[in-house]
Amino acid sequence: MKCIILPDPVRKLLRVIHIWRTVFTLLILLWWDSQSWTYRSDLINKQKQVRQKNRAKWLTKELLHLGSAFIKIGQLLSARPDVLPVVWVTELADLQDKVPPFEFTEAQNLLRKELGSRYSEVIDIDPTPLAAASLAQVHRANLRSGNEVVLKIQRPGLEELFRLDLEVMKQVAELLQRNPNWSNGRDWKGMAQECKRVLIRELDFRIEAQYAARFRQQFLDDQQI
Repeated sequence: MKCIILPDPVRKLLRVIHIWRTVFTLLILLWWDSQSWTYRSDLINKQKQVRQKNRAKWLTKELLHLGSAFIKIGQLLSARPDVLPVVWVTELADLQDKVPPFEFTEAQNLLRKELGSRYSEVIDIDPTPLAAASLAQVHRANLRSGNEVVLKIQRPGLEELFRLDLEVMKQVAELLQRNPNWSNGRDWKGMAQECKRVLIRELDFRIEAQYAARFRQQFLDDQQI
C-alpha cells in the first residue's frame, strides 16, 4: 500500500478541523455533564466524580494525540488548580512525563541536517532516548574527542505546527471568553497570549544553551554539581 502525501494546505486544514472537533466534543461533553437530568438522583455525586475523571482522561489522551503544542498547554494547565478542578489537574499531570518519543531515524536525520559536517564528530548515539518530552527528546552520545554528551533534539517540523496550533488556540480562547459561564473568573485570552509567548520562546534552544552555560559558570567550583 502506497503512502499518500497530502498538499501542505490540505494537511493544515485537516489539522484545524481536528482541533475544532476536539474542542466542540469537549464542550458538548461538559454541557451534558452539567445537566442534572443525566444523573441518577441517588448517585449524583458519585456519578459526577466518575464522569469528571473519565473526561479528564479523555482530554489527556486527545492532547497527546494532537501533539507538542497541546501537550505543552496541558502541562501548563496541570499547574493551574485555580483554573481546573483537582481531578483534571491530576490527570493532566501525566503529560509531564508520559510523552512518547519520535523515531530514532528522524532524530538522526535532524542531527545530520543541523550539524552538517560536524555530524562526523558524533561516533556513537544511543538509539533509546533518555527521556522524551513535548518539545524534544534527549539521547546519550560519544564524540571523537572522547567526551560524553547528551543531545537534545527538537521534534521535527515543530515550529510551523506550533504556530498553527497556537493560532487556533487563540480562536478557541476568544470563543470561551465570550461565554459568561466559561469566562467567569478566567482570562482565557490572556492565558492564550501568555502560552504563545512562553512556548515560542521555548522553541529556541539557543536561549536554553545560554542558561546552561551560565549555570555551569556559576557552579564551576562546586564539586557536588
